[in-house]
Amino acid sequence: MERHRFCPCLLFLTTTETRAISLLKTLNTLLDKRVGGSYYGRRRGYMDWFATAACAHGLTLIDCLNKARVAYDATRAKEEAEQRARDADRERLRTKPEARRAYLQEKHLRFHGEHLAQFGEVGANALLLLLASTEPMSDVERDAFSALARQLDDDPLEAEATPEPVPQTWIDTEAVASLVDVYRPQQQARVHELAHRYGEGPALHRDRKQLADGGLLGSYSWDSLEERAKRDQDTRREQERLRLIYLARREREARQRKHEAGLAARLAHGRSVVYAIVDNDELRICKRCDEVVYPPEPERRGPGTYQTPRQPSRCHFCVGSELAAWDSAYQSELEYVPGKRLLGGDLTLAAIDGLMDDHENGGGRL
Repeated sequence: MERHRFCPCLLFLTTTETRAISLLKTLNTLLDKRVGGSYYGRRRGYMDWFATAACAHGLTLIDCLNKARVAYDATRAKEEAEQRARDADRERLRTKPEARRAYLQEKHLRFHGEHLAQFGEVGANALLLLLASTEPMSDVERDAFSALARQLDDDPLEAEATPEPVPQTWIDTEAVASLVDVYRPQQQARVHELAHRYGEGPALHRDRKQLADGGLLGSYSWDSLEERAKRDQDTRREQERLRLIYLARREREARQRKHEAGLAARLAHGRSVVYAIVDNDELRICKRCDEVVYPPEPERRGPGTYQTPRQPSRCHFCVGSELAAWDSAYQSELEYVPGKRLLGGDLTLAAIDGLMDDHENGGGRL
């Protein structure tokens, strides 16, 4: 048998306050009897359909209904205004790339998986640089941003990537390639400027090589470019201090260890043959920075007495521990100025010894 459903009933009574209260008490008693006065009976919702009100202020039913609708109309008007504002924001984000990019930055959009990886490492770096920029977009950047926007949810207010990567079109590919061609010269010019200002340390050297090999600096490397150049400049000063300390100590050690080189070798090549023995023992080359790593400065035990020098364990620049054995290709850099490195046919003992004779006192013999 089909169950009958009851519609809510609202009864308005205009009467005195005493009668209104009496009515409500009586009604409450009847309802309690209907459900057995049980709390659980009321919870089962047997009488949830029934509602009543008693009014002692002489209002008509129309007055009560109109007053009840005021709150509803206000809520409805607020919802409609909010919807219009959302629609306006949605249209603005669709038609203004800069506004949408700023919105994505505000929402901290993150891409994962193949959404940007499908453009290759260089293309992905270019798109991430574009996404992080706050400068007005050029025509090339707008075209590339359209390729990026195709990887986003259809609703611009949803600042998130599509569930699955959208395969790039040839238009997307060309747009991203053009963006790379714009960004690479800009980055190369910036690296050159900072190298002129701070000197080219390992960080700028790596960045310059990466750009020359067809790469592109990522967002972190690009944003920290000047900071890393300054840090390398400070480290270069410390390295130069350690270099001069080492050269002075090497002179003393070479005199003490000259017996480790044969007399004939010393007569033929002078101090350089003994220096090479000390250098091989105490110097290393950082595999990552391609820089000479000098031993730490020895500590004094007492006046004029030093601890036994230790071999270097970490690079002064990157603090890395991947060190290679000493390479004589760095000899001129050790003797004179960082970056002045003899290569190929220039790397001869005679050439090095000649340079050393110009630098040292004592006639070139131990």
